[in-house]
Amino acid sequence: MIPLFKPFVAGEIDKEIINTLHSRYLAEGKKVREFESSLSSYLNYKKICCVNSCTSGLTLAYDILNLKKGDELITTPVTCVATNIPLLHYKAKIIWADVNEFGLIDINSIKSKITERTKAIVGIDWCGIPFDLREFQKLNIPIIEDAAQAFGAEYDGKKIGMFSDFTVFSFQAIKTLTCGDGGLVCCKNENHLKSVKNLKWFGIDREGSMDNTKDWRGSRWNVPIKKAGFKFNMNDITATIGISNLKYVGSILDSHRLNAKFYHDSLSSFSGIKLHEFPYECNPSHWVFPMLVENRDRLAKKLKSKDIDCSMLHLNNGIYECFPNCELKGVKEYYENILCIPCGWWLKQKDLEYVINEIKGGW
Repeated sequence: MIPLFKPFVAGEIDKEIINTLHSRYLAEGKKVREFESSLSSYLNYKKICCVNSCTSGLTLAYDILNLKKGDELITTPVTCVATNIPLLHYKAKIIWADVNEFGLIDINSIKSKITERTKAIVGIDWCGIPFDLREFQKLNIPIIEDAAQAFGAEYDGKKIGMFSDFTVFSFQAIKTLTCGDGGLVCCKNENHLKSVKNLKWFGIDREGSMDNTKDWRGSRWNVPIKKAGFKFNMNDITATIGISNLKYVGSILDSHRLNAKFYHDSLSSFSGIKLHEFPYECNPSHWVFPMLVENRDRLAKKLKSKDIDCSMLHLNNGIYECFPNCELKGVKEYYENILCIPCGWWLKQKDLEYVINEIKGGW
């Protein structure tokens, strides 16, 4: 089987993990700080904070917006349920926005749904493709960008992470950069970053509390907790994996992009397939390669029979009982045609040619 996903694990990780395991620190310590410093350099952005998952990072963003029961958030149903599940815990009212023909949240649909109760807009960089971030900024409503699939993607000539009020990345097992699991929150506002850092660890200013370690009454625990937080911090074992893998993320992304170019050049004029296009400058991470396919199910079954993995990636969140129903026209049409094929670093030229030949062989 040519897999749709495959975790990248750097060869030197074994030694580095053993060193961390036998150090003083297993929980959040110097390795997390080192990883954050490396990520900051890579993204060319300083207002960042590591957490234990992308879902946790999104939860922190929702919490900082002080969501209350009945508050409205405009979001997309074309995403992993992890984007929207946290909203249910705040009893926020989910307002589904439609998507354009390529599955990205549609700004025109959003504009018609904004009310005085709208607290934020949640967009996803679907398949590693950034949505039109500059246009969304013009709405003057807080933007939460779920960039779980888009680490290393670029918009307007810059790596994403600095454009939205909150940008949240995933380092889960099959992502472009993996730590096994983990996440990163990027903030525009310095006060928001401070809140993320406090709330990820019970509501305690962990960095400030280190100055209090000689206090016999409870060391760094003898500090004020103004708002109840969570246990969402990253640990040093996870960070050690991330530090090693980050060294290779440039070459990983280069491979994904070259593979996507090969697919695009091979299929751009092929009947029955429409490829994604963008009216703005962006450089996707190409986590997977999405296509709009006539008679999609037939092609999917054929590819599976030829040991080529493929998928719709995630399903319309509106089909799950815990969410409001969603029957928007764009969402419905998108899910009738979308098919994602492997695009990752593990593909050799013969694999790419095999995939293309099977597609061009008809279905």
